[in-house]
Amino acid sequence: GFIVQSIADKVFQGNQTLTTVVFPETMKTMGNYLFDGCTELENVEISSSLKNISSYMFSKCMSLKNITIPDSVESIDSYAFSNCISLTSLTLPSSVAYIGNYSFSSCIALKTLTISQTLSRVDSGAFRDCSALEEIYYGGNDTDFEKISVATGNSAFTSATLICDGEK
Repeated sequence: GFIVQSIADKVFQGNQTLTTVVFPETMKTMGNYLFDGCTELENVEISSSLKNISSYMFSKCMSLKNITIPDSVESIDSYAFSNCISLTSLTLPSSVAYIGNYSFSSCIALKTLTISQTLSRVDSGAFRDCSALEEIYYGGNDTDFEKISVATGNSAFTSATLICDGEK
């Protein structure tokens, strides 16, 4: 058999029959727009070898409810999960330091977000139109949270209730 280590851009774009995707541990890179517009995709398990979630990878996956992001992922690129309107909660592992432009924009059902103190940058509009975002569970303390560089267009992120695990 073949050992799959990468998938090119747009391979599954617009596929209306995919509901679940489980990637092999050998998967190291995945292309942009890979599952863009896969409206029936509900569950995704990403390889623990993957370093980043590429641009538009899951954009407009309107049925996406569950995604497990492994500790290997260091960044989430622009529009990666934009318009995932069924996503209600998300946990980003401590390996994620960067959230790109509009990564979670228009995730209108997203209520809770869990992030660690290693997150250092949230780019423009990353949480734009995430009006349901109520709580952010943070692995550090308020002082550490204030050090995160948060660009404009993230009022949902900055106005959510902050629940800190770390104490100073």
